[in-house]
Amino acid sequence: MVKILFVDDDEGVRISIPDFLKDLGHDVFATEDIELAMFMAGRFPFDALIIDFNMPVMNGIDLINALRNHESCSKCPAKVVLISDERPNNLPVNVKFFKKPFEIVDLEKILTEAG
Repeated sequence: MVKILFVDDDEGVRISIPDFLKDLGHDVFATEDIELAMFMAGRFPFDALIIDFNMPVMNGIDLINALRNHESCSKCPAKVVLISDERPNNLPVNVKFFKKPFEIVDLEKILTEAG
């Protein structure tokens, strides 16, 4: 089982992908709220982060960088997956990219390396 923080502003994606991951036996906390994501990542030991790139308040790369630099998130997971319709130019180091739509089995392979 992998403990996953899933952040996406699209309600359909935020419900469907975590449901698939839960069916595979993973523990998933899903939110669209950037501040809640920052709080949760700083307080709970997640094995992996899955973050959407295109979000209204802060894009996924900015959120990844904020999480990595946040003092209460010193133990943020090394396993980070960015999902989007198109690949951003400035993908951070050690971040896997998945183009939407993607196969859940491909995501599962990356995640099981984290757990």
